[in-house]
Amino acid sequence: MGFKKVFKSILFRVPTKIRYRIFRSLIHLSYKELNDFEFKIAETKEELEQAFQLLYRAYTKTKLQEPNPYKMRVTIYHALPTTTTLVIKRKDKVVGTLSLIADNVMGLPCEKATSLKKFRDEGLRLAEVSALAIDDEYKGMLLFPLLKFMYEYVSEFFGIDILIATITTPKNVHQLYEALLSFKPISDKEVNDYSFSNFVPVVVEYLDLREAKSIFWNLYNAKKNSLNLFYYFVKHRFKSFNFPKRDYFLLDDPVMNKELFDYFFNHRSQILTKLTDLERAKLKQALHPSYFDSKIINFNERKSKTARRSEIRYNVKCKAKFNHSQERFEVLNVSKEGLKIKANEFLPVNTSLTCRILIAEFEVIELTCTTKWNFDEKLYGLKIENSNHPHWLKFINHIENKTWNKNERRAA
Repeated sequence: MGFKKVFKSILFRVPTKIRYRIFRSLIHLSYKELNDFEFKIAETKEELEQAFQLLYRAYTKTKLQEPNPYKMRVTIYHALPTTTTLVIKRKDKVVGTLSLIADNVMGLPCEKATSLKKFRDEGLRLAEVSALAIDDEYKGMLLFPLLKFMYEYVSEFFGIDILIATITTPKNVHQLYEALLSFKPISDKEVNDYSFSNFVPVVVEYLDLREAKSIFWNLYNAKKNSLNLFYYFVKHRFKSFNFPKRDYFLLDDPVMNKELFDYFFNHRSQILTKLTDLERAKLKQALHPSYFDSKIINFNERKSKTARRSEIRYNVKCKAKFNHSQERFEVLNVSKEGLKIKANEFLPVNTSLTCRILIAEFEVIELTCTTKWNFDEKLYGLKIENSNHPHWLKFINHIENKTWNKNERRAA
């Protein structure tokens, strides 16, 4: 037995607390500028295709994916405007990727293995990190930079409270997430029938991003920089990181326009043919009607089972307050006719309200609203009575154009 196997065998026999301390002592963080690499959101067909191919190679190698003739791993979650695929490029080659799936009408992949009810009942924003792969040539160099890029994006741009990871257990990868990043199991149960991992056993874990900075501070602040994940994640900045520029307080960075959708889901995978009736119905709720009107998606044979709701909701993170009490609240998502908000003040159903909403750094809109529902006196649905407000219409039109890429500018 080689030294590494002996060391590993001994390491996994020591108490968990000591083992995790050893893990943290073995990392080595480099602050050298990554001039040869570009970290960005995948936007083009070429970037997405290379990311899905890299993911396929990594997942088939580790038995997380069955071979397919397209040699790509694409999931139905990649079709959604609430999913962001991050990539690392060297010149024109994608050498690293991961996807962030924000909570949506289809739910999250991990829900086939656990329940997220306790988070949703608190009105928390959820996202699942998935589809992580790095080219074999760069694994040792790019893992921590990719995790840092992800951390900065979810903390500063994605508006997430709880980050979830479904982690395979046979090689104890979950222990590294726990030791280094302070992920915690949602339940102690190992799941053996999780189809999304090709039935490789998994556990589902989470990191509360509201507490992450203080957690990293407590674990790492006294350490030198090469071991200090607090300084690395929170304080240091790499020039090669490219983040989105936004005119409003939006959260999603959609790229899957109709042309890209048609390419990846009609010509480079068979995902649409394998959806259940319920999944078809939810997909129809998530996507713009033009995807169906143009026959890019043809669910006509089950039309009665796939009726969509009247309006698509768009994720935002807008501060707001009521005129009557000056009580502050947060707008979670919007449509032309409505808002979903999180508020501490109790609002009875059918209450008329005047709300002042900060939609951009220097732009406030005043809307007249009526409460239509509430959940646990925390989450409320409001109907907008003056939805023809010109600034509100401009805001909604901006979101719709950004989300559905009406000029198809990113397909090239």
